[in-house]
Formats: sequence, structure tokens, C-alpha cells
Amino acid sequence: MKYLTSMIWIIMFFQIIGFIGSSLTKTVYNPLQTLFISLIFGVIFILVPFELEKLTKRN
Repeated sequence: MKYLTSMIWIIMFFQIIGFIGSSLTKTVYNPLQTLFISLIFGVIFILVPFELEKLTKRN
């Protein structure tokens, strides 16, 4: 459940950043592109702790 909540917050956060960034650069806001980018970063954000935990258990 905490991973789903994290993904929802990451998606909302990136949508806000994408909207503000497109306004500052005077480009067209594309919510679908921002969604894909936020999903990629969200998965990376969630998977990194698992990989770090595996590395610390090995040593």
C-alpha cells in the first residue's frame, strides 16, 4: 500500500513540476509525457531501496 501511495504522490508531484516547467519555458504542457516520465522515476525511486538492501546484506 505504501508503494501505491508513493507512486500517486510522485505522479502528482511530477505533473505539477511539468506544468510549472512548461509555463516557465513557454512550451506546450503534455500531461501524457509527464506521466511516463513520472512513472519511470517512480519505479526507480521504489526499486533503489530494495537493491541497496541486497547490497548491504551481501557485505
